Parts: sequence; C-alpha cells; structure tokens
Amino acid sequence: MGGNAFGAVLQASSFPRLPPAVYAALKSRLLPKIQSLYLFVAIPTEAPEKPDFGDLDFVVACPKPGINHALINVPHEVVQETIGARFSNPVDGNRTSNFAVPVSQGEWGPLGHLQYEEEKRRDADAGEIFYQVRLIGYSV
Repeated sequence: MGGNAFGAVLQASSFPRLPPAVYAALKSRLLPKIQSLYLFVAIPTEAPEKPDFGDLDFVVACPKPGINHALINVPHEVVQETIGARFSNPVDGNRTSNFAVPVSQGEWGPLGHLQYEEEKRRDADAGEIFYQVRLIGYSV
C-alpha cells in the first residue's frame, strides 16, 4: 500500500520502500510489542525474491485478557501507543487498520542504509519518513 492509507495527512513519499535488512529489523522490534497485546500474532510469509517492502503486516486475533472485552481488536489508541505510531487509520471491528511509525534519524545506518534513508528524507514531506504497519484483525 506504500502510504496510500495516509494520503489525507502524509505524502506517499513519506513511506519509502524498505530494504530487507530494515524490514527484518522492524519486524523483530515490533513483533514482541504486538504479541504483548494479542494471543495470536502472525506475519505473512514474505516473497524471497522481493528486493524491498512497502509495509509490514501483522495478522492478529484475540486480545489478551484485560486489553479489550470485545475480543475482536485492541483499541487503536493502545496499539498506536504500544508501537510508537504517530498516525493511525483505524477501522473498527474485524478489519485492517494502518499505523504510521516514524523512522528515527539515522536508524538505518547500522543496517547499512544510511545514505538511502537520507535520500528518502530529502524526498519526504518535512524530511520525516515512516514505516507503514498494518494490523489485520480476525476473530476466532
């Protein structure tokens, strides 16, 4: 989706494609946070031939006890705070919700992609770039 979910508040250029190392680091960082909210969390298998990624998807089901009594989705504000998202595009119920998580300045440097990050910041609105994270909710 590459940022299209946030067209009303951010330009698509604010959501650069993610090199595999950046994608893997983001997945490793966010997976335990999402697992702290839901009993079941899965990440769809990535196509190994992909040179880069537009977003990171989590398939989630069953909020952990005490998080939400509806047993469909954790409140969007809780997910947003837990993963450090600045913006969200929530959909209530059993739906896909999108979150824009800011990329910290220099975050991609240790992963060998500092120059690419800086280039994407120059292209983005106000020099700020984001990861697009999607939660696809299911009830069981």
